[in-house]
Amino acid sequence: MANDYFVHIGTQDRLQSGTKARADSVNSLLDKIEVGLNKLPSEAQLNRDTKNYIADSGTANAKAAALTHVTGAYEDGQKVILLVTTANTTEACTLNVNGIGAASIKYPDGNNPAIGDIIGMCEFRYAGSAWYLQSASVNSLSANAAYAASCANDAAATALDLVETAQDVIDTAASAAAAAASAAELQSQSALTYNATTTFDFNGNQTQVMATVTGDLTTLTTSNRAAGKSFTVLLISSGGDRAITYNASWRQIGYLPITITSGKALLITFVAIGSAETDVFIAGALEL
Repeated sequence: MANDYFVHIGTQDRLQSGTKARADSVNSLLDKIEVGLNKLPSEAQLNRDTKNYIADSGTANAKAAALTHVTGAYEDGQKVILLVTTANTTEACTLNVNGIGAASIKYPDGNNPAIGDIIGMCEFRYAGSAWYLQSASVNSLSANAAYAASCANDAAATALDLVETAQDVIDTAASAAAAAASAAELQSQSALTYNATTTFDFNGNQTQVMATVTGDLTTLTTSNRAAGKSFTVLLISSGGDRAITYNASWRQIGYLPITITSGKALLITFVAIGSAETDVFIAGALEL
């Protein structure tokens, strides 16, 4: 019998029927069993679900973890929960678990994390050749908000150079933010049924609400586009975090999240300056 924890092959270690067991044979078997059990997490780690948790032992931009039960190579789906006390000072960062090798840290969308985003209790999942940061720390949210606001200002300035109606996008987004104060009123406007493939209609109601987003939104388009048209969509995640993939032709004003947190609402304003999908501007924010 051979496995990852205990090896018992051949007859030299096997106790023969009808014979007395020698002390050295029994001790040899017990030693091998002990070696196998030592490879498993401790009882406390299993009971408290902390077998994948460890404090960061690396530097600001080269994180390190020393778990007690990691195998000799990274596996897709492998999880590490790291308590980080020193935030990253560069966007390019790595994580090295048990000295196996430094692998890049990425957001789930494949981009590098923002400066200061790796701090506090951070969960990572390995896939391909990188560790993916699953949740940003609470301390980094204000930095992300400031970064998003900066991006929005830069995008607005660029949009003014491209088209005079870009100011309408900012005005519409401000109006949508004020309307978000009453979720019940928004939901009474126009109800949308969840579908992974959804088309938003510029001829629909000014406010359109998908109150139960029960899965990922993977294919999004618009219809009846024309210069000067606009509307607002409210998407409310239900039953878990939901990924959203924006149409590559749409032009984003500022930062838009790629995940709608369970029970939270994502507000998006659409403004068209022409009849093509590439003439659609979007801006919005995720409920805190």
